[in-house]
Amino acid sequence: MVDLMGKGYVVDYCISLLRKKMEQRRFQSYIADTLMVLNNNIYHCFGGVNITQRYADYFEKKKEDKRTALQIVQDTMRKAGLTFAKE
Repeated sequence: MVDLMGKGYVVDYCISLLRKKMEQRRFQSYIADTLMVLNNNIYHCFGGVNITQRYADYFEKKKEDKRTALQIVQDTMRKAGLTFAKE
C-alpha cells in the first residue's frame, strides 16, 4: 500500500493526524480551562472546592530541575560568559 501511494503520502498522513490530535487537545484544554474558571468563580462567591491544577498540565510533563542552587548559578554565569571574582 505504501509503495502504491508513495512515502510522501505516509508522511503527510502522519503530520495531518498529529495536527488533528493537537487541535483536539487544545480544544479540550480550552473547555477544561473555561470550566475551571467558572468553578473558581462559584467557589469565591458561594464556597466549595477550588481547582488549582489545569487539565493541560497532565499532558505537559516538565522535568524537575534537580540541580543545587550553586550549580544553577554557575550554569547561568557560564552561559552569560561571566566568571567568579578571584579573592
